[in-house]
Amino acid sequence: FEQVEVLRGPQGTLYGRNTPAGIVHFRSVRPNEEFDANVSASYGSFGTAVLDGAVGGAMADGVSARGSLSFRRRDDWVDNSFNNTELGSYEDLAGRVQVLIEPSDAFSALLNVHGRSYEGTSTLFRANVLSTGSNDLNSNFDRDRVSYNGGGGNEQAYDQLGGSGTLSFDMGNLTLTSISAYETLDGRSRGDIDGGVAGVGPGFIPFDADTQDSIDDLTQFTQEIRLASDEGAFNWQAGVFYFDSDLTVSTVGAGFPPLATLNHTNTSWAVFGQGAYEVSDRLTLSAGVRYTDDEKDLRGVITPGPVSVSVSDEQVSWDLSAVYAMSDDANLYARIASGFRAPTIQGRDVAFFNPPSVATSETIQSYEAGFKSDLFDRRARLNGA
Repeated sequence: FEQVEVLRGPQGTLYGRNTPAGIVHFRSVRPNEEFDANVSASYGSFGTAVLDGAVGGAMADGVSARGSLSFRRRDDWVDNSFNNTELGSYEDLAGRVQVLIEPSDAFSALLNVHGRSYEGTSTLFRANVLSTGSNDLNSNFDRDRVSYNGGGGNEQAYDQLGGSGTLSFDMGNLTLTSISAYETLDGRSRGDIDGGVAGVGPGFIPFDADTQDSIDDLTQFTQEIRLASDEGAFNWQAGVFYFDSDLTVSTVGAGFPPLATLNHTNTSWAVFGQGAYEVSDRLTLSAGVRYTDDEKDLRGVITPGPVSVSVSDEQVSWDLSAVYAMSDDANLYARIASGFRAPTIQGRDVAFFNPPSVATSETIQSYEAGFKSDLFDRRARLNGA
């Protein structure tokens, strides 16, 4: 990564819904014309291996590219004493190719294609390893051993592919940016979810349970267009954002037809604006506002009958802040901000013949003030909030 930002919430004005606690923002290394390459590898017990690498540089005049690869694997290391098999292995391969096209100083296009393929053992459930009233593991827990008569080997596999395009137009005092992204995913995960053998243990297990959950198809599309100005004492940006998601999931019990097949769609759009004004060399004021409209629908067929649930909400998030620099090494700040988490539908319980549950929107109002300072030529830091 080129940079990692940890931003305290709420961050609804620029980053939208579902950020009341803040965000962790990862910025990938962009392609540039200078050649660079790196590789790292490690090997450990249970055949654990890690290989990461990247290479980039100029491809032609005004065109640069960067490719990166990540591979992880591990051997089986958990014994299944019921049928003398082993579990716990996995292989995880991910890659990304970026191409940066800069035909002039006024236009650039960053194209990104990435994918991931994962195969391995799904979560290993362990029955009755916590005693009632305690968080401590008891004698039923054996890290290296389970006893499963179901789960079909607890196999798990997922494949993901996506891409994005960031187009930037420099129009003098203004910059127009368009970001389009598309993601797809499918996969499945099966397990012996009773964590043992009914009537045998460990502990009391009333019945055997073997189920498979699968993401039959997931597609997501996002589009953001924003206009920004970074000239003079007043800097601002404003834009629109659109999100569309379509997800189909199913739950299957071993030897039975699907217990549930559900389709979940989510459409959301927003308009936003943010600005900062340098009142003086020491004082900066910032303000922002965002309007969000969010709609979710759950449709499907379960063993008892059809399911149909819809939720929606619209909210305004805003923030107002001030930063005063007392010196080059100390400042005072204050911030008032609001945010919200959009309503959600939880459909997992329909596999157990219960209706879907709905969580309404959550809103937050935050007030913060404090100071930050560096002392002794930045050998020490003293902050308070």
